[in-house]
Amino acid sequence: MNNSAIIIDFENHRSRERIRNMGEVFTPEQYVQQLLSTLNSKVWTDETAIFFEPTCGHGNIALPVFMRRVKELKRKFERGGSPKPILVAVANALNTLWAIDICAKNVELTRKRLFEFVLYSLKEEGITLYQARTREFMAHVLCALLWQIHENEALSSIGSASAANQTKVGRDWLKKNAHRPIRQAWQ
Repeated sequence: MNNSAIIIDFENHRSRERIRNMGEVFTPEQYVQQLLSTLNSKVWTDETAIFFEPTCGHGNIALPVFMRRVKELKRKFERGGSPKPILVAVANALNTLWAIDICAKNVELTRKRLFEFVLYSLKEEGITLYQARTREFMAHVLCALLWQIHENEALSSIGSASAANQTKVGRDWLKKNAHRPIRQAWQ
């Protein structure tokens, strides 16, 4: 599966208005791949490595990170003799990926793209949703997506409310939602 195969088609998702109002700038795939290639190759199979995307948009960075983690972890678990390496790889990759965005629609699209990749990966391995254990696994996947990919404002979530007040979108977020530091979610 190629992450560019998932088409995002909602009106004006890259409009000048959204760039002006929300500061949205999307990272082209070639830059994402260059960025990921700078990471030490061991990070992809390190089960304790946490990936955090503070402005996930539609998942242009979160999805390739997730895809690469699943691929490399699956390989690792196959070599280790795991009976269902794809399930362990997906679970680990998802449990170590956190992403936020200020726009609820962007969060929804990121979750959708990650979920579609999970479905694709399971299908490629011959795992069907008809099996009771697979349904339980998918319930955990959905819960993780809801918990770990969520709406929040980046500057205040990793810093302070005063940091968020430096931008119009940050001030608007604080007025509507109050200060919600991410570190509280991880405690």
